[in-house]
Amino acid sequence: MKSKKSFFRTVEPYLYLVPVMILFILFVFWPFVKTIQLSFARTTPLGQVAQYVGLDNYTNIFTD
Repeated sequence: MKSKKSFFRTVEPYLYLVPVMILFILFVFWPFVKTIQLSFARTTPLGQVAQYVGLDNYTNIFTD
């Protein structure tokens, strides 16, 4: 059976990555997901979703 030190040595590198992954999710991944979500909606000047329009925003961009 493995000792506690052996287990900690196995897990330790991943524990150092946890804060970095949290920051990555907060500042990179979450804004990216919100941007994609907002691209399918019509928004108010304050950035709140007013109406879901689906792909209409994209069709307007490519036919304009």
